[in-house]
Amino acid sequence: MDEWIDIEEASRRMRRTSRQVRRYVERGRVQSRKRGVRVEYLASDIEAIAAELPQDSRPRVESQVMARGEMLTIVDKLQQQLAEAAAREGYLRAQLDQRPALTDTQLVRDELAQVRAERDVLQSQIADLRTGGQRAWVISLLMFVLLAVMIVLFLVLR
Repeated sequence: MDEWIDIEEASRRMRRTSRQVRRYVERGRVQSRKRGVRVEYLASDIEAIAAELPQDSRPRVESQVMARGEMLTIVDKLQQQLAEAAAREGYLRAQLDQRPALTDTQLVRDELAQVRAERDVLQSQIADLRTGGQRAWVISLLMFVLLAVMIVLFLVLR
C-alpha cells in the first residue's frame, strides 16, 4: 500500500520548502491527491527525488509566528514591568539626592544599578519584539508612558 504524506512532511523529507515540493508536482515528478481540503503527496516519489538532490548546506530557518494578541499581552507585561522599574529607579534617585550622607548610600547605589540593569533588559526585550514585527506605535506609546511616569515621579518626589 502506498504511503501518502502532507506538505510539511514532504518538505522535511526532501529538505526543501513546500513551494519547491509543489513545483515538482506541477512538473509531474511527484504524484499528489486531494483529500478534502488537504493535499497529500506520494512518499515514494518524495524519497526518490530526495535521493537525487544534492545536500543543502544552508541552515533552515524555522519561522516563529506569534499571534498579535499574544504579542500585545507580552508587550503589556513588559511595559508594566518597565514602569515599575522606572518608578523604583526614581525613588532610589530621590533617596540619594535627599540624603547623600546616608550610611547605606552604597547599598542604595547598588540597588539603583540593579534596577537600571532590569530596565535595560526590559527595553531590549521590547526592542526585540519591535524588530519581530511589532508596530512602532506600541514602542512610542511605551516610551510616552515611561516619560509620563518619570515626570510624575519627578514632580511628586521633588
